[in-house]
Parts: sequence; structure tokens; C-alpha cells
Amino acid sequence: MGLENWQPPEPLSYARSSRDAFAAGRLDAEYFAPRVAELLGRLGQHGQRIRDVAPARHERFVASAIGTFDYIEIGNLRADGTAMAVQTEQSDAPSRATWHVHAGDVVTSMVRPIRRLSALIAPEQDGSVCSSGFVVLEPETVAPEVLLAYLRLLPVCELMDLHTSASLYPAIAEADLLALPFPRIEASV
Repeated sequence: MGLENWQPPEPLSYARSSRDAFAAGRLDAEYFAPRVAELLGRLGQHGQRIRDVAPARHERFVASAIGTFDYIEIGNLRADGTAMAVQTEQSDAPSRATWHVHAGDVVTSMVRPIRRLSALIAPEQDGSVCSSGFVVLEPETVAPEVLLAYLRLLPVCELMDLHTSASLYPAIAEADLLALPFPRIEASV
């Protein structure tokens, strides 16, 4: 990806035009930092976006009055990139139980993305349900493990964090996450 020996520029000052700020719809200095521009340039040099390699899956879960389902919340993600599902009564389904997930999907938290909370859905979790706090990604042209590793890279999480709104409950919009650059990665890697 061209980041192995990358040293981001850290100038003492930098400037952007008001036209750039209004075009981006942003006024925060961090968004226009030279290190961010260079990182976006390196990751986006092939013009590919996350949505191009792994579109969002929107398979809605509708709870019924009987039975159980396996539920994955943000707090159920582990540091190793796996998720733990908890069996839940359908009649007690949380209002945030929203999306079905399938084996090989990658879920990533839209809330506080700097925490690097993403996980690969295991075969035994096929058909589970996850919280609306996740974007469910269905890798099509990239291995799920590669997508997971990419979403957990600190520079990528910092890019996601730049797109969050709110201060008490900062979250990135799904459209902003899907629009982030995704480098062309050789199959051998």
C-alpha cells in the first residue's frame, strides 16, 4: 500500500482556500492537514473505493414473537478481529438489532471508528444479526481478511475518524465510510 516506510509530513503551518473548505463542506483544520492529503493520495492512487471492493449489505432483520437469534453488538467485538454472538430471545430483540450478516462479511463500527472495531463473520455465525451501529460489508473483489486488516489499520481509522460528526457519540456515515479509498492490493499479498 506504500505505507511501510511512510513518514507523514508535519509542517508547522499550512493553508487552504475558502473554496476548498466550502467544496468539502468542512472548516476543521485537521481535515486539510498535509498528512491527510498525502495519505488519501497514497491510498487512492488507483481511484478505487471501499464500496468498489465491498459494497454494504442491507439485509434487514425483523424480529418475531417466538424463537431466538444470535446477536452481535459493538461490545461483542474482540481485539483479534472476531465477533462473539449472544443468543437472544426474539421477543427481547433490542431496537438496534438491524442487519443480517453472513459468513465472510466484515462488520465495522460506525461509532468511534478510531477504536478499530471491525470483525470477520465466521461460518458458524452465518445468519446472525448485528447492531445498526455497524456497516456490514460484503467483500466481492478482495479477501475478507485483507479488508478486515485494512479497516483496522490506524491510518485508515484516523481517516474514518475525520469523517465523524457529533462529540459525545461520534459516528461516521455509511456513505463516508464507503467512499474512503481502497488501494489495489496484489493477490499474492
